[in-house]
Amino acid sequence: MNSRFGRIFLATVGCCGAATCCGVLAAPLFVAHAQQVSYLAEAPEAYSDIVTDLRGQLSPEEIDKITDAAAAYSMETGGQFRLVLVNDFDGLTPERWTEEVLNRIGAGPNDVVMAVSTNQFGFTGGSGFSDADLDRMWNASSQPLAQRDFAGSAIGLLDAASNAGGGAVSDSQPGSATSGSAASSGQSTGSALWTVAGLGALGATGGGLYVASRRRRKQDSLAVLEQARSLDPADSSSLARLPLDTLESLAQEELVSTDESIKNARAELDIAIAEFGAERTRSFTRAMNHSTQTLQKAFGLKQRLDTQQFAGEIERRALLVEIISSCGQADDALDAEAVNFAQLRDLLVNAPAALDKVTQASVDITARMPAASVLLEQLKSDYSAPMIAPIADNVQLAQAALDEANRQLDLSRTLLARPAGEQGGLVDAVRLAEQAAAKADQMLAAIENAQADITRAQVGIPELVKEVQSEIDEAVAIRAKGQSLGTAMNWDLVDGTIARARTAVEQINPDDPLSTWATLTDIDAQLDELLDQLRQGTASHERMLQVYTQQSGVATAQIRAAQDFISARGRVVKAGARTKLAEAERAFAQAEVNRNKNTREAINFAREAASLAQQAMRLAQRDDDDYRRRHSSSNNTTGAMIAGMVINELLNSGHRHGGGFSGGFGGGGSRGGSFGGGGSRGGSF
Repeated sequence: MNSRFGRIFLATVGCCGAATCCGVLAAPLFVAHAQQVSYLAEAPEAYSDIVTDLRGQLSPEEIDKITDAAAAYSMETGGQFRLVLVNDFDGLTPERWTEEVLNRIGAGPNDVVMAVSTNQFGFTGGSGFSDADLDRMWNASSQPLAQRDFAGSAIGLLDAASNAGGGAVSDSQPGSATSGSAASSGQSTGSALWTVAGLGALGATGGGLYVASRRRRKQDSLAVLEQARSLDPADSSSLARLPLDTLESLAQEELVSTDESIKNARAELDIAIAEFGAERTRSFTRAMNHSTQTLQKAFGLKQRLDTQQFAGEIERRALLVEIISSCGQADDALDAEAVNFAQLRDLLVNAPAALDKVTQASVDITARMPAASVLLEQLKSDYSAPMIAPIADNVQLAQAALDEANRQLDLSRTLLARPAGEQGGLVDAVRLAEQAAAKADQMLAAIENAQADITRAQVGIPELVKEVQSEIDEAVAIRAKGQSLGTAMNWDLVDGTIARARTAVEQINPDDPLSTWATLTDIDAQLDELLDQLRQGTASHERMLQVYTQQSGVATAQIRAAQDFISARGRVVKAGARTKLAEAERAFAQAEVNRNKNTREAINFAREAASLAQQAMRLAQRDDDDYRRRHSSSNNTTGAMIAGMVINELLNSGHRHGGGFSGGFGGGGSRGGSFGGGGSRGGSF
């Protein structure tokens, strides 16, 4: 198979033991694949960690040994090393899978990627490795795997890679040692001792570099987590953009936090009911019941995650976001109720001081009442009745509110004189006294400020009308754009606000400037808030649609390329590639369905569709390569004859016949043209 990294070799237990294997290879591979159907496959990606153990096969001590060896190798050669333990190679050969990973991490000349599944393994090296180097690396890594010594295999591979032509430079060549003088012997011994000491120091330095790198990664992750904690739990869009490991940590924290909050809140609720009664604590009880139900549901979602009952990364991410969002909001609701009742408890403790404050306010209002009455009569004589209408009855209203405040003060003092535990209703009485006194103050203040308010309204109404009309026009324009884009918003609420604003402008009454000013000021504030939401929502959706358009184009191109490749080769391409293509088409259909109603999820579906289409193409190319190899002899089959075979398969694609592809191979392939060296090895153990 022509590949950027060169020749692909395959070996398996039970073959003849040479690079070229007998034709029975296909059946054992099929059986092995069938035994792994229950596993979740891992697609190739740019793994950032030196060791990624997705199967939990390595102990912490083994991981440390591998990382130290990899760090020493990096210091010596400048090459990266990655070891990945997977459940399944996602329909690829181990060689192709490691080749894909190496492509993604940068593919330096001395880079090496090794991957191990339940019974297969492979590795790919960069351009600095020759065939002989790769063979030595194969021998060093394959032998420990017979005892399932994964750490020993990886370290053996690294040792062989360090001694390869692309690794450390050696002054002596293998097989060139000769007997010499004692001085030469002594020099050789000294050199050997220096090398051992140097490698020991290098290993220590490399280990230190790895530890520093791991510490930096940990610090970066902690910084992201700290920022994520400040997000509003209701902001699911921002939560969905967080890294998966951050979501995992947040979900764990929210589950624990909500569970603890519920336990603490139960004790708070019992005290609140005893102090304030069941009626006043109804909202607290409701929040408690809701939080309990939310927590139970969240634990169910966590169970699904723990048992891997989800379709893919998109659903996994959605489940984590739902846990964080629902638990976070329930937690916040409980905190708000706890704060509310803490304030009530403070009021109960500080009731004497609160009563003194309301009493002082009552005295002040009583003193202002005569002057306010005189001022109101003067305003009635200076302005028409419609202009004074909003404040015409304020003296009477203020007096009524003051009387209510005094009544509640008397009741509060009576309750306060009772023993503790018999003061039910005290908090309500104090609150009512405060509210009544504040209302009376407001009524008198309106009279006292009427002259200035009338003047300000008469002068400011024309400019305010222009501002409101401009905001109406902008809201209409943004609404049209948002609806054309399919932005998800409460458009009925938008239309209602615009309609009320138009009515306010149309029903301006010059003879009633105070009421007109109040109405316009209120609708202006509503329009300001509406416009902020419209601008943000529409702009955000427009940006996401642009991202979706780009990602959709990528997915469309990848799917079309896979479709064209498969349709051009007929029965040459097997079911694996076709299945991946069908999954890509289904994911793309979901992306199109969600384009407007949930654009962010549509983007994720489009990305998944592109990835699946790429996997389908790789599988189809592998089938095509396999077919060509099986039907070619060593040197005498021309490209035209192979093309004719493929066309024959294509023309016979519509006819059912038995057999299928027979035989197998154990080696072969060719090195890529533009890549100077490197290659892959793989097989079973």
